[in-house]
Amino acid sequence: MANLKPQFIIGYLLTAVLVTWSVLSGKHEFLIYAVVVLVLVMLLHNTHKIYNYNSGVLWAFVAWIIMHILGGLLVVGDGVLYSWVMIPIVGEPYDLLKYDQVVHVYCYTVVAMLLWPVLNKVAKPDNGHKTLVVMTVLA
Repeated sequence: MANLKPQFIIGYLLTAVLVTWSVLSGKHEFLIYAVVVLVLVMLLHNTHKIYNYNSGVLWAFVAWIIMHILGGLLVVGDGVLYSWVMIPIVGEPYDLLKYDQVVHVYCYTVVAMLLWPVLNKVAKPDNGHKTLVVMTVLA
């Protein structure tokens, strides 16, 4: 496996943790998430040589995997971390700011940063910088 950066090794290990934790906790629906995480890690690993993803962004991706695993499987109070209200701004049933919301914003930001080098390589030079920014944000 070429380009086996530590971020990819940790990504593969975290996928194994997600599978193990899902099975042991009886939350088998997270096995689907494990497959998705595995596909994402493999996709980044296999395309890194082409797109040369930023090392810091790959670490941010690893952090997202950890946040995702903990969000769905770590029990907090009567629910899981994803349902934890970090800052009760509005109140039930419109609680803001939930851990789930923070993880989603973080995830979309990391995905946009991962797509930047892909789009930068694929986009036509005459489209200009603004087009590349819009395409990355929309993706």
